[in-house]
Amino acid sequence: MKKILITILIITMGGIVAYYLFSRIMKQTQKLSSEALFRSVAEINNNEKGVESQCSYSTEKFDCTYTIGAGTALGTASGRIALRADLDGDGSEDAVVQKYSCGASCSGSTEVILNQNGKARNIGFLIYKPSKEVAPYPKMLQQVRFENGILTVIFQNIAQQTDETRYKIVGDKIITL
Repeated sequence: MKKILITILIITMGGIVAYYLFSRIMKQTQKLSSEALFRSVAEINNNEKGVESQCSYSTEKFDCTYTIGAGTALGTASGRIALRADLDGDGSEDAVVQKYSCGASCSGSTEVILNQNGKARNIGFLIYKPSKEVAPYPKMLQQVRFENGILTVIFQNIAQQTDETRYKIVGDKIITL
């Protein structure tokens, strides 16, 4: 009887270990493709009625043209992956994407894309919060780092002044520190 209980215990523990290892491996293989990341950023503009986009994607960047009606041009957008890292601590690789768009005027944004079970979810923009006296806009993304759970973004303005803002991703919220 004792041998049977020990055998059942060993088999049960082996099953638990195998399940844990398999789930970690599966989570690591659910890497988002560059196209999935870019679509989550580029196709936000399609939410407006009648807006269509024609986009090209590569591993490094995307380029889109937006039209309405019979091909009337609305604007363009392009972007690149600035960073890939596990931003929310769930074991899956997420990303920070830098986007530029032009229509009647031009603007840039830095957006956070979470990998939620293999699907890209855009949780929003990184808001620039100046920590010192710097010249006015435009601010351009200069560098992105992720260390010890903190996302640090260094922006540079047209006067070549730099400033950094720090963020933490908690769940699907971006917290400015």
